[in-house]
Amino acid sequence: MIYSSLPERYTKLGFEVYLDRDNLTRNGDAHDLLWAKNPYIIGTSDRKPNAGYVNQGKFYDIANRFPLNSIEAMERAHGLLPPYNMAPKIYYEPQPFKVDLRECVLADFNSISSRIKPQGVSDMVNKMQERFPGKQFYLVRFPDTIATAAQEFQGPTITMNSIYEYVDALKSCYGWIGTEAGGQALAAAVRGEHDVYELDVHPECVCIITPKTFNSRGYTFRGIDYRVTTHGEYAGDYWEPEECRYERYQLLCRTTVEEARAKWEAARG
Repeated sequence: MIYSSLPERYTKLGFEVYLDRDNLTRNGDAHDLLWAKNPYIIGTSDRKPNAGYVNQGKFYDIANRFPLNSIEAMERAHGLLPPYNMAPKIYYEPQPFKVDLRECVLADFNSISSRIKPQGVSDMVNKMQERFPGKQFYLVRFPDTIATAAQEFQGPTITMNSIYEYVDALKSCYGWIGTEAGGQALAAAVRGEHDVYELDVHPECVCIITPKTFNSRGYTFRGIDYRVTTHGEYAGDYWEPEECRYERYQLLCRTTVEEARAKWEAARG
């Protein structure tokens, strides 16, 4: 979802935007929500991409310098000028949810790559019950999810049969808590262009996050309240993505070539 604001921004600059034909998502609903329903994407193309993942290394470096706003970091990595977006973009209009969630908090600890230990989840839930006193908590479930099963806590569950149903629920609920996985990006998109301190805007979103992800700031959004846990399954304080090493290598190569050309031209007089 960190690329989701790019099609609209480029279209408004006069470009035609296509999606890489080989673009993959783990979930067909997610592909439909993010790309098929994006009115700023004309179609697919088999040409080599010139935006998106190709700037991932630059994005990571910028994100570490502009904390808590991955969308702005991605737009900056593409050379786009302000004003910058705060949140991921989706273009689906939420519908009323089947259950009244106005006084409810959704708890989503489903994940694929995020690994928070049960103690971290338990501590998070306890603190959030203090933060949201009197609210009903629902543990989010998915019927055929490819994500790791959510950690259990005492209380009712609610099943989301599609990503669209989840968006409807997010738009309807009072608050959302969860891990640094994809659910927080979706919650940030539904919350929209609002800073975390705007407490009159719902859902209020609180995310449990590992030190490595929090410090590296690759997937953090301005509308989310982050709470760092020591109960993750990762060692170390920072991620070192391969894309960063590749970007720095490319930058070093470009600098070396420019220096060599300058010396050659100087020698020629």
